[in-house]
Amino acid sequence: MDKMEVSECQEQEHAQQLTSSQSRGVVTIAHTTGGPIYKLGEKSSGIRTRVNVQDFYQLRDQSYNSGRLFEDPEFPATDESIYFSKKPNFKCEWKRPREISKNAQFFVEGPSRFDIEQGSIGNCWFLAAAANLTLIKNFFYNVIPNDQGFDEKYAGIFHFRFWQYGRWVEVVVDDRLPTKNGKLVYTRSSETNEFWSAIFEKAYAKLYGSYEALDGGTICEAMVDFTGGVSERIDLSRITQDSLLSIMLKAYDRGSLMGCAINLANALVVLSSTAEDGEIKVRNSLANALVVLSSTAEDGEIKVRNSASANELEAETKDGLVKGHAYSVTKVKLFDFKTRRAEGQIPLIRLRNPWGQIEWKGPWSDNQVRFEPRPTHPSPAIQSIASLPDTLARSPEWRYVPEDEKKESGLTFDNDGEFFMSLKYFHSSFSELEICNLSADSLTTKTLHEEGNKRWEMSIFEGSWVRDLTAGGCGRFTVELVATWLALFENFCLGDPIRLQDQSTRISAALEFIDCCEKTLNGEQSFWRNPQYLITLTDADKDDGDGKCTILVALMQKNRRAQRKMGLEVLSIGFEIFHLADPSRTPKPLTAKFLAQSRAVASSLPFINLREVTCRVRLQPGVYCIVPSTYNPNEEGEFIIRVFSETKNYMEEHDENVGLSAVDERNAPNEQMTVFKVDDTQMTDAQKEYFKQIAGDDMEISWEELKDVLDMVIKPEGNNQGYSREVCRSLLALMDVDHSGKLSYQEFNVLWTDVGRWNGVFKLYDKDKSGCMSMLELRQALNSAGYRVNYGILSLLARRYGNKKNKISYKDFLLCAIRLKVMIEVKEGFINQINLCRDQGLNPGPPAQKSVTLPLDHQVTLKLHMFQKNVSGDSDTLTFTMNQWLEKTLYI
Repeated sequence: MDKMEVSECQEQEHAQQLTSSQSRGVVTIAHTTGGPIYKLGEKSSGIRTRVNVQDFYQLRDQSYNSGRLFEDPEFPATDESIYFSKKPNFKCEWKRPREISKNAQFFVEGPSRFDIEQGSIGNCWFLAAAANLTLIKNFFYNVIPNDQGFDEKYAGIFHFRFWQYGRWVEVVVDDRLPTKNGKLVYTRSSETNEFWSAIFEKAYAKLYGSYEALDGGTICEAMVDFTGGVSERIDLSRITQDSLLSIMLKAYDRGSLMGCAINLANALVVLSSTAEDGEIKVRNSLANALVVLSSTAEDGEIKVRNSASANELEAETKDGLVKGHAYSVTKVKLFDFKTRRAEGQIPLIRLRNPWGQIEWKGPWSDNQVRFEPRPTHPSPAIQSIASLPDTLARSPEWRYVPEDEKKESGLTFDNDGEFFMSLKYFHSSFSELEICNLSADSLTTKTLHEEGNKRWEMSIFEGSWVRDLTAGGCGRFTVELVATWLALFENFCLGDPIRLQDQSTRISAALEFIDCCEKTLNGEQSFWRNPQYLITLTDADKDDGDGKCTILVALMQKNRRAQRKMGLEVLSIGFEIFHLADPSRTPKPLTAKFLAQSRAVASSLPFINLREVTCRVRLQPGVYCIVPSTYNPNEEGEFIIRVFSETKNYMEEHDENVGLSAVDERNAPNEQMTVFKVDDTQMTDAQKEYFKQIAGDDMEISWEELKDVLDMVIKPEGNNQGYSREVCRSLLALMDVDHSGKLSYQEFNVLWTDVGRWNGVFKLYDKDKSGCMSMLELRQALNSAGYRVNYGILSLLARRYGNKKNKISYKDFLLCAIRLKVMIEVKEGFINQINLCRDQGLNPGPPAQKSVTLPLDHQVTLKLHMFQKNVSGDSDTLTFTMNQWLEKTLYI
């Protein structure tokens, strides 16, 4: 079958899938159409990168008009774009497609899954996902726009779009590609003059910093980047063939992307000397993301890395499959068959090896090699064809399938990396199935015709884990896990007679176990510090009959792959869900005491070092709190959390509302501070004279005069040199309402009272009199000073005013407090213009905070340009909540 015929078959398959999906009312979760597309490097793109913003169309026109092919300065044709740690063992020469092939084309007869063949880097996960992307043309051309090529307006520049943490981001690259001896080093097409897949790979490498950054990953990671969908992973050892068939048919019918892999047989489950906190680590597979679930790790941490020998990594098995390697699932179908003894339908799976060669040699393959399959337990679904021959000669099973079905499925007997296999052998040969749902329809065991039309509701929040503030670690270890650790300890000592005789080994193991338990108890005390999200489920799923709600929670950590060159690896992450029986009496946020007395109703356990973890659960309507965390406390990172439900859900941060509160009664005012604490209209002659001595005849205080009086009355903690010039100028600037450059008596009076209060608060929490306070105490200190802040604002303050030791000095505490006070009061000052509209953006929910709407004039435009501009009637307005206001102003 030539490429044109393959493309026609793909179009027919896609049309059938699309028609089937539309007939059931499928609604895609994420799609570029209708949403903003950000440019890589834009601050609002949500990606941490230092590249300059590039506009594809502007750069293309400039290069084309100048007659010079575009050269990307942000991803140069140098070694630093190829690697950050492993230098290639060859000399790389960068060539443009027309230097490789005189008839270079972007597409040859359109995109096809056969256009992708793996090169000399371990990114089979990316290529398997890219092959799947070619099967769904509307998504394909959103990611790889069809307005570029080597013909009209060719200027050596191309652009691609990737979904990144809730936003679509455009990446621009030139077409200089790494070659060796005139041939492409990395991804290539089966057509030697076709280059879309190679340039696409380069754009993905630029997104994450280098080609080496693409070494190792999961199929789902790339599929989510291509679609914005939500991923799920299925351990094939824990599911029956019948359930697997139901899930795969529904996923394929809805256009979901699928991939699979084989875990290595010798994966290690150890309690190693490097796991001092008792975490259970599982290391496995070249793909750096294949999950091996252990019965001893039900509530621990699972980590994934390469641990097999070089001979086992991506080694071919006797039946033609490759261990530790990612495959695309390109078709799932019930084929009609008829033999002399039986007739009916048989489920077959079509897969593709990104290498473009090495195929399955067993039943239903297109290979001529003879193979004796290992015995397995047959599924009831295919009992009727158990008599089909096992010894093959070009898969005689296909003789029993009608010719029109074989043609429609694109069956060929070529060594092109694509093959069919029966569900029975797929289930027994592969370890894990990965599904990226492009639509939000359920993949439960209900039949297709019972599902009806369903729309899933999505809420999405961004958050972060900050050391000593919001990085509390999981800390949710059960008695069962402690028992598991004890069993591991006993096995460690008793399982080996030599270890039993070695007293030092036994003592070392015992100390390690005790340390594990101690750190567990410490983690329990910090778990409550993690970000918390309240979700309200109001209605049960329709037509289910059990009165429950289905939700899918997806937690994704941000920017870790791009930061690998800085030594950062993917964290072990997870989340737990708690039911709140009486939300009105529940503390905000949930306290350590509350969590210690509560039991999670669902979780993503075990914790695992993957970019995204998901959990599908069914819950009674009610109010729940989701607590995402890393495995260990004080591991820093950013994340997004998405919640999908079949009925309406309301999601919000479960934290204090930002604003003013009562001052801590323990904060007694300094007696010397009361000298000015009167209204200026009630000043006595003595007080006026005293103020004049400080301020001078103009009765206004400059920053120098402010420093003198502060140094005289209020001694700064831990500093004998008095208040710094920077502090005094900042205090004056923030309190100088009329912008005179000086403080009037009224302005000074307010500042004087506040500084006295903040000085007293700092003394309460600077218990060692060092002049610094731990960030762990910043929230309590601000509460004592009369300010309520949530963890989002607290994180901003920590980054703005904290030092490298995660402490805050007296000077910075003053600056932090004064800025927080002023910004809250400025926002509260617009209370008469309150617009009680709730956020219409990413976080729909009941009104939780007041939103202020301000008229847009020249002055506020200069100050508030960072806010979203909403057009309302004939006048422009800015709408933002207190939280948004502080997020934008506190970090300036």
